[in-house]
Amino acid sequence: MILEQLTRIRLRGIGLSIDDFGTGFSSMEQLRKFPFTELKMDRVFVFGASSQSAAKAIFESSVELVHRMGMVAVAEGAETEEDLLLCRELKVDLIQGYLIAPHAC
Repeated sequence: MILEQLTRIRLRGIGLSIDDFGTGFSSMEQLRKFPFTELKMDRVFVFGASSQSAAKAIFESSVELVHRMGMVAVAEGAETEEDLLLCRELKVDLIQGYLIAPHAC
């Protein structure tokens, strides 16, 4: 039922995004099953990736997977210049975070 509804939405040319991927209820099964056009990777992917090889490998592999599936890769939580440089190096499509746009409050 949900798959049918999401497919109808996609057929109308509307993109679908999965938010906070890597935390909570998001899963690889959802990526395989549903017609998402964009994947927003939670800040846990970005945090430490510029200085820790294991974190970088996970982030890099995730960006590559997203691109191979034909989706837009969005990184949340870019807070330092190092985060921004790494996102650019890995060819992340869109970057969100305090460094890009501080909270308006």
